[in-house]
Amino acid sequence: MDLPEPPPELAAAFDEHSTRALALSEAMVRENPDSAEAHYQLGASLGLATSYRATIHGETMGALKPAKAAFAAHERVLELDPTRKDAMLVVGTYRYLVSTLPLPIRLMARMVGFGGGKEEGLRLIQEAATYDGDTRTEAEFGLVLVYNRERNFAAAQRVLRDLKRRYPRNRVVWLEAAATALRDDRPALAASSLRDGFSMLEADGRVRMPGEDALWRYVRGRTQLELKRDAAARRNLLAVLDLDARLWVTGRTHIELGKLADLSGNRKEARRHYETARKFCTDGRDKRGANLAKRLENSAYLRE
Repeated sequence: MDLPEPPPELAAAFDEHSTRALALSEAMVRENPDSAEAHYQLGASLGLATSYRATIHGETMGALKPAKAAFAAHERVLELDPTRKDAMLVVGTYRYLVSTLPLPIRLMARMVGFGGGKEEGLRLIQEAATYDGDTRTEAEFGLVLVYNRERNFAAAQRVLRDLKRRYPRNRVVWLEAAATALRDDRPALAASSLRDGFSMLEADGRVRMPGEDALWRYVRGRTQLELKRDAAARRNLLAVLDLDARLWVTGRTHIELGKLADLSGNRKEARRHYETARKFCTDGRDKRGANLAKRLENSAYLRE
C-alpha cells in the first residue's frame, strides 16, 4: 500500500532500537538454543519489525519473511515450555488470520510455513489473554477485534469490561465498547458507554489520537440516529465534517447524513451524501462502507 512516510527522526529511532533488539535476541538464541526465553525474545523482536513494515510502510509482502520467522520462533517457545502462554498470541493470531484468507492464499501460506485453523487460533489468543505477562493487554484488544469479526459481541463486551477495570483512565476502551454495542444493535448500551466516555474525554488533557475527536462525534451521532434523536444526531455528524477525520470516518459520516436526509424525504440530498460517502470510503479503503453507500444510492434508507 502507498502510505505516507513516518517522521524521519522517529523512523530512525525505531530502526535503531528494533535492529538492536533483533541482534541481542539472535545472540541469546545462539548462546542458548534450548532457552524458551531466548526464542520468545527473538519472536517478539521479529513480530514488532513485521508489524512496523506492514502497518507503517505498507509492505505486506515484504513483511512475510519476518512474520514467518516470528511465528516459528514462538512455536519453538511452546515446544520448549508449553506454560509460556504469552507466546500463544503471535501463534494464535497468525493461525486465525490464515484461516480467514481465500483458499488459494491459505494454501500458499501453509506451504511457506504458516499453520491455520480458526478455532485453534482463537483458543490460543484466549489463552494469551489470561496469562499475566507483557502481552496480556495486547491479547485482550486482539480478542475484542476477533470477537467483533465473529459477531460474538457479548464476549467482546466481557473483555472490554476487564480492560475498563484494569485501565480506568483509558477513554478509548469506552469508545470501543460503544462501537461494539452499535454492531450488536444495542444503541442504548452504546449511549451509556458514550456518556461515561465523553465525560472522560472532556476532563482528559492528554494527547488525542489523530482524528479521535471526529471519531467520538461520529459514533455519538450514529448512536443518536439509532435512538431516533435526529436533531442531535445531525449536530454531531455535521461537527465531524469540521474536524480532522480519517477518510473512512468522513465517508461513514456522510452515510449517516444521507440516512437523515432520506428520513426527511429529501432524496436528492441523500444521494449527494451517499455519493460523497462512496468516494471517501473508497479512498479510505473501507470497502464495506463504499458498498453500503452504493446500495443506499439505489435504495432509500428506511428506519426499522
